[in-house]
Amino acid sequence: PRTLCIDEFKSMRSVKGKMSFITVDGNKQCLFELLEDRRLRSLLEHYQQFSLKARRNVKYLVMDTNASYDQLVKSVFPNARVIYDRFHIAKHLNDTMNHVRIHVYNRLRKARRIKHYWRLFLQDQDHLCKRDYYERRYFHRTVNSVVILDLMLEYDQELSATYNLIQALKRAYNQRNFPAFIKLLKIHPANVSH
Repeated sequence: PRTLCIDEFKSMRSVKGKMSFITVDGNKQCLFELLEDRRLRSLLEHYQQFSLKARRNVKYLVMDTNASYDQLVKSVFPNARVIYDRFHIAKHLNDTMNHVRIHVYNRLRKARRIKHYWRLFLQDQDHLCKRDYYERRYFHRTVNSVVILDLMLEYDQELSATYNLIQALKRAYNQRNFPAFIKLLKIHPANVSH
């Protein structure tokens, strides 16, 4: 197929590598094959049985960010362009935000709000709740999710800069504005965590 979608999944205890491997024909949207073992050595052996002409026919490989799959693409599918699936891109952005949030919390130690309201950092800015309520434990006043997040972002420049960059990346990606997404990846604003 011109487009292959690959992933691993937990199948049965009797399989060799504990995880199996699934391949879907992305154009026909149907199962292409199931393999018992997802380890790189097994995958290389399996796909090198196909002719080089057949392997060159694969133009797109949709996959997660598993490093061994990158090696598979380079070795077996010379003409394939890698496309990372949406779930793993969103997960990577959220993991990065969480890492920075925890780093800032550990550095400041006094900002317990950052720990308590961790979910607000992961939500899309456009979906934050604007309904007011009285928050007694941490703020002793009427607030909403937007106000709480703004107050926490004032604690630290690294936290604020990283949050703003990740929100811009999410917005560009969700709007399928890929040139803007790539441009944002290439710039490195001041104070953003490396």
